[in-house]
Amino acid sequence: MPYHLLITDKKFIIANARVQNCAIIYCNDGFCEMTGFSRPDVMQKPCTCDFLHGPETK
Repeated sequence: MPYHLLITDKKFIIANARVQNCAIIYCNDGFCEMTGFSRPDVMQKPCTCDFLHGPETK
């Protein structure tokens, strides 16, 4: 099976470790679907993904 077909079910972000807060520079469609955030909502946020933490987060 081709490699690109093996990673289609993965959800991930890529961050730039060379800038303060390690800003997110890419997120794939799987990450957007899983979180409910659009790509523009995620881009340039810190890679700690604090935007995913809410009042009900344990």
